[in-house]
Amino acid sequence: MHMAHRHAICFIGVLAAALCAPLAPSGASLAADRDDATGAHVSEAVQILFAVDQERVDATQQALDQQDVIRQEISVCIDPQAGWLSGESRLWIESPRDHVLLLLDEGLRVLTVRDARGDTLMHTRVGDVLEVFAPASAPTFPLEMKLSYEGRLAPVDGVLVNSDVVVLGPDFHWYPVSDARDPARLRVEVRYPTGYSSVVSGTLAGMAPSLAGAETCTDGDVWDVPTPVTRACVVVGKLESSLTVVGNVFFGSHTLSDDGAAGSGAAGWQGSPSSVPSELIELLRFLETCFGAYPYEWLNVVRLPADPGRRTAVVIGPGLVVVQSGGQPNSPLDMPLSKIVSGLSHSWWTFWIDPGQFVSAGLATQAEVGWLDATGDEDRAERLRGLRRAQYMRAIRDSGRNVPLLDCLGPGASSDGRICGGKGSAVFEILESVVGQSAYCAALRSVASEHGGESVGLREFAEALEEEHGHDLDWFFYEWVSRSDLPSYAIEYEATPVGDGTYIVRGLIRQEGEPFRTPLPITIDLGGWAYDETIVIESSHQAFEIRTDAEPIHVTIDGRHLIPKVNRTELAGMHVELGAEATASGDWGAAVDEFGAAAALDPSNASFAHAYAGALVRHGRLADGLEAMDGAIALDPTNTDVRFEAAGLHLRSGNFATAVTHLDAYVEAKPADPTGHIQRARALAELGRLDEAQSSIDLARELLAGDKAGRGLDEEILLATGRLYEARGDTAAAVRAYEAALAANPVSDEARRRLRALNLPEAE
Repeated sequence: MHMAHRHAICFIGVLAAALCAPLAPSGASLAADRDDATGAHVSEAVQILFAVDQERVDATQQALDQQDVIRQEISVCIDPQAGWLSGESRLWIESPRDHVLLLLDEGLRVLTVRDARGDTLMHTRVGDVLEVFAPASAPTFPLEMKLSYEGRLAPVDGVLVNSDVVVLGPDFHWYPVSDARDPARLRVEVRYPTGYSSVVSGTLAGMAPSLAGAETCTDGDVWDVPTPVTRACVVVGKLESSLTVVGNVFFGSHTLSDDGAAGSGAAGWQGSPSSVPSELIELLRFLETCFGAYPYEWLNVVRLPADPGRRTAVVIGPGLVVVQSGGQPNSPLDMPLSKIVSGLSHSWWTFWIDPGQFVSAGLATQAEVGWLDATGDEDRAERLRGLRRAQYMRAIRDSGRNVPLLDCLGPGASSDGRICGGKGSAVFEILESVVGQSAYCAALRSVASEHGGESVGLREFAEALEEEHGHDLDWFFYEWVSRSDLPSYAIEYEATPVGDGTYIVRGLIRQEGEPFRTPLPITIDLGGWAYDETIVIESSHQAFEIRTDAEPIHVTIDGRHLIPKVNRTELAGMHVELGAEATASGDWGAAVDEFGAAAALDPSNASFAHAYAGALVRHGRLADGLEAMDGAIALDPTNTDVRFEAAGLHLRSGNFATAVTHLDAYVEAKPADPTGHIQRARALAELGRLDEAQSSIDLARELLAGDKAGRGLDEEILLATGRLYEARGDTAAAVRAYEAALAANPVSDEARRRLRALNLPEAE
């Protein structure tokens, strides 16, 4: 009964996280305007919600994960014109403690919290968290409570609020996605002003115009959901409705109507019943082919008119799609079809079978890729694969390690959701390629038929695949679920003409460490077209031989990016990014570790060696930094900027001859830069090559003559001059030079040190 109501609350932020969160599976994001559709990471969502320290976030999330909503009944009044919501929720919640936690939007005011007998329950509220304590006299669970609330609807991302329509969806940036527990039964009573109507996902409503409520909410619907659900969506507005039957699936297609009332969202626009978009029919048939029948009888498609002044919401939930149409009644959907695909394929498995985040999120994205491939939109499918891979690789970089997908399974899953979704969707694509689409789809249908509505473990899922495939798949699940690393491939080959215009391509695929046995696609580019050949992998040095119709331009590994893989250069790049973050925060110890790891993984990269050297110096390890800097120069002797930096380090360490060598190369490459000549003069003076030092100083002065921008080098050239005078034994001239340097820069530490050193004998 609270299905619609629950959504209204969840979407608005009215309902508590315990109300909403326990009903939402981990990582299950149904927002249609998200390209990825794999769900926000739990800890990230909670952090954004609370903006507090991690300790409190973890404690709150753990408490929410341990709670479970058994049943929920909601009665809500929604007034789109006033932008106001008020209602009451009746909840039955299981909790291992003597209290429950509810997450409420701060804009909503809690009026009362009572138990089943009507007695007020003790409760406290801090920000978005409402803590409700069970009665001390009878702390039995499930705890039954009634929560009354009211507040103004704020138009936020994912919610459309104007004078004509309110769209409430289950996915907000503050909405905490929690580990799924038992789906709850819902009964929702939606009330609204005269002239409005409602759509709720999941089942057909029974009109109840006699519902009592606020004076503005005179009409309403009752939505009673016979099957336990985890989410629902609500639309309240001035709607017209028409139904189209497609096979065993019923579509309710709704368009916004004006009724002559003034409204900012649809003023002057007359809606009319419209047919269901053919793309949705094709999508349903595609999903049913591989994923089985949709678990709900009704799929409500609500089409809203475009409003240039406002971002229109796109919401997908169980049985409900809200889309933005063009400015005319019969115009096509003004949104990418892939967004509808991702949401529907996600809800398919979220509400029919929930075998953990790895499976639910992975299947959702894999289904979207499959649909795009099936419709011939290869470019978009490729972009989605690239996004998935980038998501996963970035998660590895952020965490600094790979993780096994086993960590993504079950209520105790703690891995980064990006790893679970990114690697998970890739694994299902690989699995389909290994067992074949026929066996793959048959296994999905078998699991859905036997375990629909239940939480299914990986073992049951694997057994269904093995039964349909007819072969053992332990090796596959070991490689992609149990192992925490990724394969690393290298290929070498040569093409030999046969004589009839064809070529024999012989090559070798090498893997580092324990090899992955997964059959590997290699992409053959013949210039005008390209295709894939699959190579059976039996060892870490796998030889192959294939025949081509023409001489290949390129032979590359997995041109479609089907298999997640990494090479030493990519890993090194990740360490460099982590090192840059450590540098920005001043953590030079961590910077040394990260840049050092990058340099070790890719020892031929001069920039990695240079970054490592700089971190060592900043960490106070001058000798090690000098050694690393010399290594960077050996890798790239033409980088004169690195050589100039190395010269400065050698000057500090007293290795003046090496400093001169680097500075000679620098001034040869940049003869017009006075800084090179000044530093060279200092090094030459220390070596006793005084005439050469004087020549360098004179040349620097000529370059600086009349250059106002070069006045910042006055201190440097005076310090070099002072050192030259000292080497000649002219103490008085040296003192004058240092005093002039101090006048140019009153905080010059070196000038003060040299003056103290020169005056020390007289002071004694």
